[in-house]
Amino acid sequence: MVMKKKAKFGIGIGIILISSLFIIIPSIFDGHIREWKPRGIYYVSFSTGNDRNDGESPESPWKTIDQVNRWDFEAGTIILFKKGDEWNGEIILVSKGNETHPIILSAYGFGPHPIINGKKYALTLQDTEFTDVKNMDFREGTEICVVIRGSVNTTIENCFIGLDTWGYGLRITGSYSQSKSADHGIIRNCTIDSGLLGKVLISGRDGIQLTDGAKYWAIYNNSVYNWPHTGIGLSQIFELAETAYNHIYQNYIYGGDIDYMRGLETFGREGYVHHNEFYRNYIKDTTITNHVEGNNNSYYYNIIDTVRNPNDRTDAHGFDFTAFASGLTEDKHQACHDNRLFNNVIYNTASEGIILIGSVKDNVLQVENNLIINNLLLETNGGIRIHNREMGGNVFKHNLVYNSHGWDNYIYKDLAVSALEFNNLNGDSGNSIVNNLNANPLLFNPISGDFRLTTNSPCIDAGLDVGVLFDFFNSSVPVGIAPDIGAIEWL
Repeated sequence: MVMKKKAKFGIGIGIILISSLFIIIPSIFDGHIREWKPRGIYYVSFSTGNDRNDGESPESPWKTIDQVNRWDFEAGTIILFKKGDEWNGEIILVSKGNETHPIILSAYGFGPHPIINGKKYALTLQDTEFTDVKNMDFREGTEICVVIRGSVNTTIENCFIGLDTWGYGLRITGSYSQSKSADHGIIRNCTIDSGLLGKVLISGRDGIQLTDGAKYWAIYNNSVYNWPHTGIGLSQIFELAETAYNHIYQNYIYGGDIDYMRGLETFGREGYVHHNEFYRNYIKDTTITNHVEGNNNSYYYNIIDTVRNPNDRTDAHGFDFTAFASGLTEDKHQACHDNRLFNNVIYNTASEGIILIGSVKDNVLQVENNLIINNLLLETNGGIRIHNREMGGNVFKHNLVYNSHGWDNYIYKDLAVSALEFNNLNGDSGNSIVNNLNANPLLFNPISGDFRLTTNSPCIDAGLDVGVLFDFFNSSVPVGIAPDIGAIEWL
């Protein structure tokens, strides 16, 4: 009698029971055969381990990363690296956990997080399922420090990522196939720091990048430092799969003295980067604009505190809305429509606080129907600027702009205008321009980062209800008869 107990083909484990004989079909990834390893807790220590050990206790740990990479672990397996130890190489996990029995990669013992000094990568999760990685320190990597490719239900928490890397800090991507996304994951309570300072010879590197099939991720409570392109970027590299429905919130992003860094970015063609939400993020001391592209993305209740201009660039904006062509998509339509910018504070920018740069491709408007409402712009060099006529249907309502330096507050098609004149342009080119203000917002102490409204602020109850229920501090909105302008509701 032949009874098939379990069978999987391709990557994975096949177990066929013939009478009482088990045949293990090993998994294969990147040309390497991985043997099946039953569920257990396995320990790894570079200082006290030996690969001839069984790895099943702190007294008999494995020694090397290669020994970990030999195996395709059964669901529920826990792999623990010893705190205070350090390895050179790349951890590659291909195993599949499940909802009740995830694969866990973590640390044991006392001392600092285990350090993995990568080569091309420090950690790769390839087509994994239900994997938790925590309490680790991933460094270096010439291309990407940590890559999550085609994996689902992944959690990365309480890790250090990216120190001394010359590539990306963390990239989340599909498996380079429309049929394989990387979805339903969490990145939280991590520090993503390149360690780079000043003028660097590399660019185009993000602290966290979601691209080509990254969907339904929650990225929150992280600190992101010193990346020579973007702190957290959502983009399209190949024309393969969507980057969509991700939530990026409560992160601290800091540029330090990096001479080219933005905080946030969405970038992609029509229908590829969409319905992503950024909220309650604090972005400090960056040098170039936060970039809004794609469609139906939302940025609300964020604080942009200082966008410097160290190299006489002209794009040190708070936010720009534009659709430009580059790289693989230079002959395609870039999308910038139906995005939402609500209740942000934009402070101390060397260029305009918000700028829209329109363009037309094959008679199609590329910057249209974006909503810019309830934003507070203070000490921004140009306030809100609509650059040219090649756009339409955008909405500017209940924004407040104030500059004490004699800079322009509103610029409409290269003409400086007052708030009243700006509002009187309502309907031009199909744009809706209503109830925008020019007044001192009377904040507590913006120089020291305190953007709360004082009692007599003109921002109080001066906003429009946009359906967002919580402010920067997660307090309920509205408190009064209407929402306030800015990111912090007056209490």
